Amino acid sequence: MLEGEDAMPDSYRQALPVAVESPVTWHVILWILLCLAINSMAQPSSKICGSPSRYRFYLSSSPTLVLADAISALIRLTNVRIHVQTSLVGASQMVVLSRSELRTSGGQDTTQAASGRAWPRWLFFIMGPLPATIKLASFSGIWWTKSWGLMFVVSFVVVELISFPSRMSQSTGVPAQELLGPGLQIAQSSDDQRFKKLSQNLDLIDSILFLTAILVHLGLLIWAIEVLWYAGSEKMSQSALVHNIVLFARTILLSISLAVTISAMIVGLFWLALKGAGHLPEQQKPRRVRNTLFKAGAGFFIVACVLSGGIRQKRKECTDAECTKSRIPPVPSRLEAASTMAVVWYIVAAIYAAMWHSLSWTCRRWPAVARVLLIEQTASAPSVIARHLNTSISKPGAIDFEGWVSLCFFLTNVVVCVLWYAFKYDSRGTVNPAWTDVFGK
Repeated sequence: MLEGEDAMPDSYRQALPVAVESPVTWHVILWILLCLAINSMAQPSSKICGSPSRYRFYLSSSPTLVLADAISALIRLTNVRIHVQTSLVGASQMVVLSRSELRTSGGQDTTQAASGRAWPRWLFFIMGPLPATIKLASFSGIWWTKSWGLMFVVSFVVVELISFPSRMSQSTGVPAQELLGPGLQIAQSSDDQRFKKLSQNLDLIDSILFLTAILVHLGLLIWAIEVLWYAGSEKMSQSALVHNIVLFARTILLSISLAVTISAMIVGLFWLALKGAGHLPEQQKPRRVRNTLFKAGAGFFIVACVLSGGIRQKRKECTDAECTKSRIPPVPSRLEAASTMAVVWYIVAAIYAAMWHSLSWTCRRWPAVARVLLIEQTASAPSVIARHLNTSISKPGAIDFEGWVSLCFFLTNVVVCVLWYAFKYDSRGTVNPAWTDVFGK
């Protein structure tokens, strides 16, 4: 009798799907990175490298920032364990509380509120990001993409492991100082200069890690935007229709810029003449008008200079002897590239400015939008504390500037990531093992 595969008919055996290796497509990488990034963004570990917790959700979209945050947590745990000389549980609880922004309610702050419930988060991690991590680690030929994804995963695991001992205490509803024991009470004493010095050093380390991570991320982001711009402009230059549309839009914008610049200069000179003759009193409104006209004129003048591309003169016919030596050296290529990128960054700045004004109007009209987008001004926002020291409440629907910057940071990361993998990613030389199909294709 035949058993196993020998018992199968040849037609049925040929119909069975054969698992083969395939290249790693860009949409698979994109969805894996989004899954890992969202998992890290949703981790309730409060401050990120000392920055306020209300900005953590958007800032955690950077793999370098979340990795720096995990390093910061490790450094805090090690230093507290050595200098305060407390148990691992106490050191973990101190780190959790130092990284959180708990509000005291009758003097009853607990580490349970600081760390949150862990088991649903771990369950979601096992069911979602963990298979995505295994699938990403099995890919070949995408070293940089693996690095970004593993940064999210490593930071999530490190922060969870650091905060895990803080949940081992069975005490509930106990004030934080009593829960952490006498070591914290001694460490938190105002007379303990050693603890103050330690706290200052840890805050300095957080600032250094934050600046280093954000500068590295912004450097990579700027480089990616420039590469995408040159790639897109090269493809658009091959289309005559797109070239004519861009040329027409550039001409219209240049004409408007020149007209507004000249008008602003004329109005400014006329205002200056009236002011010098003493016909205009010193009032707040004319001052605002003057500043607005100056900014508009300067802005449109810059646009006109950038878009004009310089004055190009028609080249004269010359002999070989005359052409060998040029009287005026050519413009360096780096200056031409800088002029091109100036247009790019002006467009990006214009998009951000339009987004700011549209969001400001929308949030003033519907304050719930600011709360949903996590950019609402609150009494705890640093910008509110700095600008409204003598007030207790901010206007409803007002936008926190730092929150808006964090939102722009997040949206820029998402857009650049999608465009990069959609247009610049090359799947040649990459390998997606067949056994990873168990996690989904």
